[in-house]
Amino acid sequence: MTAYRPSNAFTIRLPQHQDGKKDAWYQHVYTLTRQGTGTLVEKETDGSINPSGPCPRRTRDQEGRDDLAHQPEAPRRVPLSTLRAVIDPRIDEDALRTQRLGRLQAAMRARSLEACLLFSEPNVRYATGAITMPIWSMSTFTRCAVVPADGAPILFEHPNSIHRVDGVDVRPMHAWEFYDDAETHAERFASEAVAAVRELGVGSGPVAVDRLGTPGFLALQRAGLTLVDASVATQEAREVKTAEEIALFRLNGPLVVDALEEFETALAPGVTERELFAVYAGGVLKRGGEYLATNTVCSGPNTNPWRAEATDRAVAEGDLVYIDTDTVSLGGCFFCVSRTFVCGDVGPTPAQRATYDAAFEWVLGMTGLVRPGMTCAELAAAAPIVPERYRAQRYEVMIHSVGLEEESPSVCHPQDVQSNPDRVIQSGMVLVVETYMGAVGDDHGVKLGDVVLVTDEGPEVLAPYPYARSFAPAGS
Repeated sequence: MTAYRPSNAFTIRLPQHQDGKKDAWYQHVYTLTRQGTGTLVEKETDGSINPSGPCPRRTRDQEGRDDLAHQPEAPRRVPLSTLRAVIDPRIDEDALRTQRLGRLQAAMRARSLEACLLFSEPNVRYATGAITMPIWSMSTFTRCAVVPADGAPILFEHPNSIHRVDGVDVRPMHAWEFYDDAETHAERFASEAVAAVRELGVGSGPVAVDRLGTPGFLALQRAGLTLVDASVATQEAREVKTAEEIALFRLNGPLVVDALEEFETALAPGVTERELFAVYAGGVLKRGGEYLATNTVCSGPNTNPWRAEATDRAVAEGDLVYIDTDTVSLGGCFFCVSRTFVCGDVGPTPAQRATYDAAFEWVLGMTGLVRPGMTCAELAAAAPIVPERYRAQRYEVMIHSVGLEEESPSVCHPQDVQSNPDRVIQSGMVLVVETYMGAVGDDHGVKLGDVVLVTDEGPEVLAPYPYARSFAPAGS
């Protein structure tokens, strides 16, 4: 306490620590005013306080005292609707969460897994419905979910983000990164995680983990847990979409189409690749999309070989320009749509047209093969032939799944090893059919691909953006 005026006001100044960030100081001024037979208490908070000299570092005797219960002001829980827009009134978010959790727990029971300890951001979201700082959470161990084979999961959340979470038992996560003594903090996390596992009724069996940093991994082992791989359950659960997930994917398709239209409209000689990428990214974000996994916009010689990203190169008339959207959109739906255009009021060269036609015909032919009941090996064997001149730089796979990220199953090229030949394509899967065609040493390449929903009636293209009008009639 820094000041006190009897029966009038008092001031408290306290530091607040947030993992990975500089300590901040907050000053709370409480004013007491007599009203009738009672006293009105008003609080004013000032976060700009910066006392001379550095904030004191936490010492070992302070360990274990940085959770919410010991912060000066525990965040007040508020409904999610006050913090973000509802995805869409047509999407039942409670059903979305419970259907996903039900699929995960069914897969766990089928694999005799009593509990999962999930750190992978898409897996945490799938199991709990909670999303917090997804890009940062993918590179740090700041949140995790303990999921039993039956019953409700427990979410360990970044302490200052707990107020963002609804519908799940949420507790402060004790992180071990960005500390001088990671081992001590990891042991604190491990003790709390093990306690949660036991609280959920899990016995001494193995706990399935998806990803884990070394300090946390060693601490959990020292705490007595036997760890196994969680992907056998998480991949199986996520490969077929729930009814609400399918509705969400269909809702997102027009968003991607509209952003692609803005991208194509902005394509003109002199614009840079980064400026074009910004047009598409802005189109996604302003419509409620979350983030982009890559920034793949390439032009002219940058289109060959594949796997380049946007630069400050100015696009010239007659250049081929392609985009791979890699968009995480409303509700986390991943859309990997690829299109290639000619810049300016010119037609493609004969060489550009030949490459484009080969890619276009391949995508349409491969998409037409996708149907329930086929195995990955059967799809690979039936796939259209990639012309020999393009095979050396072929895309990694012919088909891969998407959901909250790029997922399994995938279908490899016939000449490559098929890791899951017996995996059966099922109705309700969302797949990306895509190709890259570009001969070694050529000055151009073409990237095309679509996101399709597998249905009993055939593949449904979810973001049907028109193929490049400049390549008509082949692309019409």
